Amino acid sequence: MALINFLSAIANSTKDSSISSLVCLQSSAENNLDLMHKVLGFKIQRQLSSIPNGGTGVIVTAGFIPAGTVTSLYPGLLYQPHEPIFFQSLGNPFIFRCIDGLLIDGNDKGISRLLYKSCHGRDRLGPFSLCDASWLTNWPINPLAVGQYVNNHNKDFPANVAYQEFDLPFNFPFHLRQYLPNNFYSANVGDAGQQQRYTANVARRLSINIEGGGKESMTAQNKEEFAGRLDDNSYELETLACHVGQNPQQHHSRDIVAPISLSTTFALDEPQDHSRYRYTRVGNPTRNSLQECLAAIEGAKHAFVFSSGMAATLNIMFLLRAHDHVVCGADGYGGTYRFFAQCATRMAIETTFVDFADLEVFRKALRPNTKLVWLEPVSNPSTTVVDVGAVVQMTRNHAPHALIVADNTFLTPCLQKPLEYGVDIVLYSLTKYMNGMGSVPSPFDCFLVNRGLRTLPLRMLRHGDSALQVAQALEKNPRVSRVLYPGQWQESNLRIFTLAISLGGHESLAAMPCYMTHASVPTDELLALGITDNFVRLSVGLENPRDLIDDLEQAILKAECDEPREIMGIAVGGVSSPVRVWPAPPACVSKDKHQRI
Repeated sequence: MALINFLSAIANSTKDSSISSLVCLQSSAENNLDLMHKVLGFKIQRQLSSIPNGGTGVIVTAGFIPAGTVTSLYPGLLYQPHEPIFFQSLGNPFIFRCIDGLLIDGNDKGISRLLYKSCHGRDRLGPFSLCDASWLTNWPINPLAVGQYVNNHNKDFPANVAYQEFDLPFNFPFHLRQYLPNNFYSANVGDAGQQQRYTANVARRLSINIEGGGKESMTAQNKEEFAGRLDDNSYELETLACHVGQNPQQHHSRDIVAPISLSTTFALDEPQDHSRYRYTRVGNPTRNSLQECLAAIEGAKHAFVFSSGMAATLNIMFLLRAHDHVVCGADGYGGTYRFFAQCATRMAIETTFVDFADLEVFRKALRPNTKLVWLEPVSNPSTTVVDVGAVVQMTRNHAPHALIVADNTFLTPCLQKPLEYGVDIVLYSLTKYMNGMGSVPSPFDCFLVNRGLRTLPLRMLRHGDSALQVAQALEKNPRVSRVLYPGQWQESNLRIFTLAISLGGHESLAAMPCYMTHASVPTDELLALGITDNFVRLSVGLENPRDLIDDLEQAILKAECDEPREIMGIAVGGVSSPVRVWPAPPACVSKDKHQRI
């Protein structure tokens, strides 16, 4: 790991860890800047920002910073959400809020400075300090500890860096902690086993070599090492989906397509080797390629893939604590409803289910202890379109500490990017449109999803065009009572193809939500949402729309039904088997009298 190598170089260079003389401190800081250039390949310093009215900023004075590199650390004292920080926060522009509510006070002046120095003197183990306080001066021993002065972005200049939070591994070399610029406000927090939190600024785009006098150049080595890298802000989604995470330079064999890495464990140079890959559960080259690509097309800082959508849901729930409150869409994926209604309650987490189309009802559902808002921009199965921006704004106003999660499975980043509306986390079921093949992320499956992403924009266009034609044809069918369609054409209601649970693949399929995907939702709640036992969800695939329409018409004629059935088209895709027709249950029979799937 580059950071550990750099801190080790500082430890070898700095003989006296208790430097008190400002002359010695300045000399060591200047020496460590040269070490930074040698070990990390670049040099940074605090200077007046080149951005108008930007104040002090962090400037690359020499070297080369590739995208994805840690450029600086955000220093400061760590506060739990319940700890006193009111007076420190007054007029303080350096308060950083982590995703779990932890606060970092990066101010190097006033009461913030005094408190950090006090905690620095308090926490020691033998000759070693547990944190670095030199960042409070003009000559930090660790020159990376200037992250609070990084100008992130404004309306005229896009962000050069993204914030990345991480907890210090328990096996982090203890003697190197004295060069890290963070400490807990409470002495007993770290003792209770909580890992130390650090926030890094990670380069978002390629930074070219800068030599003396401000002249910009790129060496031949730089060009070879970083050939094929993409600036995520400079390319359209189609290009990013094809190339991000696929750089041949990252593989010894220079594979144009990322190879499938099936190894469980990886060779290390030494026991303390913190290489990128140690054990496949922690990091895998094929999985990382997919994660980099997903983050790029979503416009996100990071992406993580799991073995299933529900596994991803469970990991998000680990951000909550007992007695937290969740607000979730009542009209949503049945598995999500079942998890919050039946599983989360066992963790002492209460959930209120609301109709996000009624913002006043949503506002009243928010509480002081609401810590999570879970929405679907287009709901499953009734295709209700949610005003994501309005939900985000209302949440920030009435539950400012709540995380906002959007299950964007139906839309994909081709149609909407919830992060651009202020959502904190976006979740996808990769077995749907994103891949279109129905896999889950083993290394081989990650390879398949990576392959599927390359055709995602083209597939979404075809899905949408075919779904519109099918919906319009069904609207003209006198045997169809109503059509629901979430596009600009406002009437839709569909049926048939393969009877199966899924959507978003290359073949068309149909589902009856009340017996299949939403079987665990109580009958009265389904009826309130308009999901009856004659409600059908169609996922339109990539077949010729005329063939789909013909199949629907003949199937409706064959269906044994005493009254017109209600048909609904919800997304546009899914994995299915050969198309067939099933008998429709009588409308007068309660769904509870039928066997649930």
